[in-house]
Amino acid sequence: METDPALAGSTWQLPPAITLRRGRHFAVIERPGRLLSGDTAQTRLQAVRARYGEHTAHWWFFDRGDHHAFDYAGNLKVRVSGEPTVHDKIRPTSVQRLINSTGAQVCWLSGEKILIPYGGRPITHPVHEGEDWTGDTARWARDWTVSHPHPAPDSAWWGLPLPVTVLAQPAFRPVPALRIMAALAASQRRREEHRRNLARTAHNHRNSTLAAATGVQLTLDTGLAPTPTEEATSLVTAASPPPLPTNEPDCPAEPLTRVPSLRTRPRWSWRRLLPRRWR
Repeated sequence: METDPALAGSTWQLPPAITLRRGRHFAVIERPGRLLSGDTAQTRLQAVRARYGEHTAHWWFFDRGDHHAFDYAGNLKVRVSGEPTVHDKIRPTSVQRLINSTGAQVCWLSGEKILIPYGGRPITHPVHEGEDWTGDTARWARDWTVSHPHPAPDSAWWGLPLPVTVLAQPAFRPVPALRIMAALAASQRRREEHRRNLARTAHNHRNSTLAAATGVQLTLDTGLAPTPTEEATSLVTAASPPPLPTNEPDCPAEPLTRVPSLRTRPRWSWRRLLPRRWR
């Protein structure tokens, strides 16, 4: 552990850092305990990089109970490896965002435990071909995405997973917190794939329903009564003139048998005056 004795008894805007060294690995620990300006934080960040190198682990510990350094923003229900749990959300300050953007680690002390954040922001899944995100599926289009091991610059809020009590040696890495963040990212991918499967199912169901409805409509149309236009066409066809005679010879018609009418009287003849045997 190293400190700068020249700073003893001095008044400073930022307390001196504690430097931990293990072999070739360095870790610089900051404990501000007060409001910071962006210039003060930027000066310390540059000094640590210049003295210990670009890849030095630079930790900034804020107090969980300091409302100036911890702006609570509600909680978030998540699943880690299938197990439901609740994480706190915070709104980081501009100085904390500045520190995070340089690759340094922002965290909070809660008693003897360390709270290490990940980033989160709301998203709306873009529609891919063959998906239907309308109706009952519309609510599944809204989700959130996680960024780790450091929160992304465009994060709307920072989430705090389960606290850790030990930093892994020799690189002082928060291994338990990183595992939780990786599990959150895997859960996000599975959640998106499941929701896209629901959207594809909804799309296929809608298309099959439309196809079935179209088939029923065509069947009903074929059974309807003829329209007035069709009736007029039938009447015109029935009243059309007979076809013209052709040059082919007509077939001789069979003679008809003459049937005497019952109402006609027999013709009178002088034969009726003769005896029957002479007729």
